[in-house]
Amino acid sequence: MWNFFVEMKNIKNLNKKLNKKKCLSLAFIASILFGLSTLIFTTPAGMPLVTPGIATGIFILSLIAIYFKSFILSRVMCILTDKKGIENALIPVVYVAYLFSIGLVVSGILNYIPAFGPFLGWLVLVFAGMIGYSLFFRLLVDNYKTDMLTVLLGLGIALLSIFAATSLILFSRIDLILGSLF
Repeated sequence: MWNFFVEMKNIKNLNKKLNKKKCLSLAFIASILFGLSTLIFTTPAGMPLVTPGIATGIFILSLIAIYFKSFILSRVMCILTDKKGIENALIPVVYVAYLFSIGLVVSGILNYIPAFGPFLGWLVLVFAGMIGYSLFFRLLVDNYKTDMLTVLLGLGIALLSIFAATSLILFSRIDLILGSLF
């Protein structure tokens, strides 16, 4: 893991060292860490028997979400920049997931410390998000050889399309959602 942070200092060479196999293994590790953080956060809540099932579900869903977000982002950026390949979007998405999953595990462990633990956990999450998302944008700019405005536009289009599709599906089935409440 230390090697990862040492490599992060030289972002230009980071893309050259990465291949699809390394991205797949980092995505798998990030998904395992998301599941582990679920175990860490939900065990004190008094659900020890339900927690492994939830952690397994989070593991599977986070792995699917990483690839789905990479696919959508690669399609949008391909249209905007004419550069093809899912690897260009997979690398930044995997690195954000990896950094944030490490932050979640450390934050969950710090939450067990009385008094200052939750604050320290919050600081770790802020730091992981800050480093992760700044690296995300930098890698997208470098991978697609474009400017920050095009990356922001592409990310906005991708998020808007996911939000619009999700809300249309949810609102088309509002009778089932409201029916289950009563």
